Amino acid sequence: PSKISLDAGGTAVAIEVESELEWQIVCDATWLKAERSGSAVLVSADQNTGKSARKTSLSIIAGDLKRTCSVEQEGGSLILSESQITLKSVPGSTKVIVHATVDWTASSDADWLVCNTKGRELEISAEANEGPAREGTVTLQSAGELSAKLKVRQLSIPESLAGVWVLSGMVWMQDKETGAWSASVRSSQVSLSPIAGGNSLKLYGLGTGFLADRAVAMTLVYDSSSRELYACMGEDLGVFGNVRVRTVELTATGEGSALNVQENPSDTGSIPATISETLDEIAFSQGAGWAFGMWYADTSERIDAWGSPLYFDIVLAR
Repeated sequence: PSKISLDAGGTAVAIEVESELEWQIVCDATWLKAERSGSAVLVSADQNTGKSARKTSLSIIAGDLKRTCSVEQEGGSLILSESQITLKSVPGSTKVIVHATVDWTASSDADWLVCNTKGRELEISAEANEGPAREGTVTLQSAGELSAKLKVRQLSIPESLAGVWVLSGMVWMQDKETGAWSASVRSSQVSLSPIAGGNSLKLYGLGTGFLADRAVAMTLVYDSSSRELYACMGEDLGVFGNVRVRTVELTATGEGSALNVQENPSDTGSIPATISETLDEIAFSQGAGWAFGMWYADTSERIDAWGSPLYFDIVLAR
């Protein structure tokens, strides 16, 4: 052939030579290899670690005869299947596929961010993040000019708690007529959504189906020093008909306990919740609970207690 093409990795291509005369190969490019194998020439190349294709030629000379073949090797590539990834605050890892025609190495610019290679896979792992969200970069580099970067963001604990949860607990209800209390285990689907710029989250889904015709939201504050969440009072969560809904906290235990409103999560007597190491369970203090206070919208008159269920032994799981 008058022309041959090589891939960026330099995979060998065979050229058959038919000649009754003794012949030899002439090639001046240092990156191209041409070796005789019987009646053929095996043409291969070093990896092309540059972005651009490169060209040269080789000649077969037999006596006074000369045949020249042009050779072109395609440019190299180093491409990641993802340009950025997000990790939760718990220790964990994820894998990214590397599409490369060249050999490469990987390095991280953050001590909490570790990268390991295995074949075409790049494994990214991170230590636990107990503070605010943080970012790092993993750089892939060939021996030449080819490189690729992977942006990595690790969430804070409050951000990592975002999503759908199942809330369950013992619910006490008071009969309107008799005043008697009864208890049952209930569960409902709720969601946590972080509030931008802080350590707070909104708990959506409370009240649906038994308190109001749509979800109301409670604020949960994350305390990084104790690694706990605190349920906080929510002001004016919504008006449904002529009823205004607020939340209050219940710090005592048992039927008919007194309500104690806590506006500051650091106050003594507020209700903390323990977050599991894997961030898949949030358990509030045993025996403590929540109540939902309801007032008429146009007055300060509180509605009878039977309209406000009391939640105890509350657990969020996913």
